Amino acid sequence: MNNYDYPKPQKKEFKEVLHDVEFTDFYQWMEDFDKPEVQEWVIKQNQLTDKLIPYILREKITEEIFPYIDMPTESTREKKGNYLFFYRKIEGKNQKVYIVRNIKSGEEKVLIDPNEWSKDGTIAIDWAYPSPNGKYVVYGKSSGGSEWSILHIINVITEKILHDEIPRTRWANLAWKNDETGFYYTRYPNKGDVPEGEENYHRKLYYHKIGDYYKDDKVIIDKLRKKEEMIGVFPTANKKDYIITRTIDWIMNDLYLLKEDGTIKTICENLDGLFVSDYIDGKIYAYTNYKAPKGKIVKIFLENPSPENWVTIIEESEDIIDSRNVRFIRKSIIVPVLHNAYYKLLIYDLEGKLKREIELPTLGSVLETMGNWEDKEMYFSFTSFFYPLSIYKVNINTGDVELVFEPPLDIDTNKYELKQEWYSSKDGTSVPMFIVKKRDLEMDGNNPTYLTGYGGFNVNLTPKFSHNFPILLNRGVIYAQPNLRGGGEFGKKWHLEGRKEKKQNVFDDFIAAAEWLIENNYTNKNKLIIHGASNGGLLVGAVFTQRPDLYKAAICGVPLLDMLRYHKFYVANIWSDEYGSADNHTDFEYLLKYSPYHNIKEKTKYPAILFTTAESDTRVHPMHALKMTAKLQEIEKSNPILLKYEFKAGHGLGKPLKKIAEIYAYILGFTLWQLGLE
Repeated sequence: MNNYDYPKPQKKEFKEVLHDVEFTDFYQWMEDFDKPEVQEWVIKQNQLTDKLIPYILREKITEEIFPYIDMPTESTREKKGNYLFFYRKIEGKNQKVYIVRNIKSGEEKVLIDPNEWSKDGTIAIDWAYPSPNGKYVVYGKSSGGSEWSILHIINVITEKILHDEIPRTRWANLAWKNDETGFYYTRYPNKGDVPEGEENYHRKLYYHKIGDYYKDDKVIIDKLRKKEEMIGVFPTANKKDYIITRTIDWIMNDLYLLKEDGTIKTICENLDGLFVSDYIDGKIYAYTNYKAPKGKIVKIFLENPSPENWVTIIEESEDIIDSRNVRFIRKSIIVPVLHNAYYKLLIYDLEGKLKREIELPTLGSVLETMGNWEDKEMYFSFTSFFYPLSIYKVNINTGDVELVFEPPLDIDTNKYELKQEWYSSKDGTSVPMFIVKKRDLEMDGNNPTYLTGYGGFNVNLTPKFSHNFPILLNRGVIYAQPNLRGGGEFGKKWHLEGRKEKKQNVFDDFIAAAEWLIENNYTNKNKLIIHGASNGGLLVGAVFTQRPDLYKAAICGVPLLDMLRYHKFYVANIWSDEYGSADNHTDFEYLLKYSPYHNIKEKTKYPAILFTTAESDTRVHPMHALKMTAKLQEIEKSNPILLKYEFKAGHGLGKPLKKIAEIYAYILGFTLWQLGLE
């Protein structure tokens, strides 16, 4: 038995009764993580982690991984008037900058440089919306990894920042008026404007006229059906009217048309489906999965928008339409689809006839499409396991493809191979898994293997490049990524089979992936490490509590772990439609069965575990990782239970280079240590 000399926290008895069941939590006090005693304990935990994952190892990993983290990158182009707008990551700069390029002259300049905002690089640009003719850009500015942003406006020509400033614009959605005098946008209330504790909800739609004080902005949608409702606003092809979406569940949204005169027309309401749409020639063209779980494209008539009057343009097929990136450009419909969890890019005309398929560089992912209705071209970004994010331009009429930007990457891809294997989950469901490895690796059941997953919120886990690939693959580590239920890779049904009372399917899929890798001589229990973050952190927490014997080690990043109290913190109650809520008796019963924090058992040997969380994570409360660390350190004495708590950092976005490299150094240092690699 090892003695890791864990910092001993206080134990304060907290009793809670839920649906006639009494719970005792000795670490509930850690939920107030700003308390001095919590901060003191956290600092000691960091010191222990530093001792066990020594600086010399982390320094070597940082040196090796830094060129990939610091690698130049660019985003897709957004065309407005005579300008192109996009982000660029410049070598040596902590934060990406925002570029404007004059299309006619080719001249470009850095319009917004967050690197000038702070010495330590912890202030970032969260989002940006250029105006229709490129005169202005509205952007969000946030600090320390927080997702709470302050809205600013900059004049593109003069580079002067206007006096307009709007707080509480987290995840802002925005649509400019075509005359560039103002815009519709979403924001959250200030403290004191709503009941205490509810300022993370009540997101509403406003109109802001440039030069006005934000508190005088007109409320466009005021009354919400419930405080968690999410409202969005989008410009349309006719440049006069706007699409409004209202979402109260992750699997459905309502659709409205905000007319130029201020009236709001209902298009789709209370239908069991998602909608992404545009308003073209007096008709609504929309993606939907209503009565089409794999997705279809329909035409909706304003005078009679009920479903029985829709005209289906693109029928549902075996491939899954990626709703997030459907675009209507140059009398064409851009339709990215998933085929067995990797992408195809298709272009149809407005009548639903396939014009062409755009050839992609390799099996991979189309992450973003961009273009306006009147444009002759569109842009898209592409990535795969050995292919960092690259930008392409497509001529809509001819289909000609031009590589616009490709990051430099010194990797000999011939040394590696990508396979997709299918395996059976506990209930017999067939699940695919991407496996990346060295070509000459011997399948002797003794290979170090890194297994990761997500499985939730309709998110597609498709082939993407990661900074840690070279570090792992060069050392003979096998990388495995299954497409678990709860994701959207196989449509609406696949998502529904992994949420709420069916969440256990996600965990069963992941456990079955681990068992398949062992049974097929890829690895063994002493060479298998698992990693997941956010909802993936919940996944990892659930599977190591359910099958602690199956893994050598686990990395649990910014996780949800106390599923009986998660909904009480920050914005988490918006996830109750995905997970359920312990306030509801039926939900409580299945949440209790898998809640990692409540399923830690005495006299059980757990794998080595590294928890990571961050001070400014305003999405997933740090209490999950803190409480779980304390509770497991009481029980598990033979394997290390470690915590890395990041200061001045958040859920992941907006981190400066140093912090990105630092957290990778801990994660990879822990991985190499536990897998017995140099």
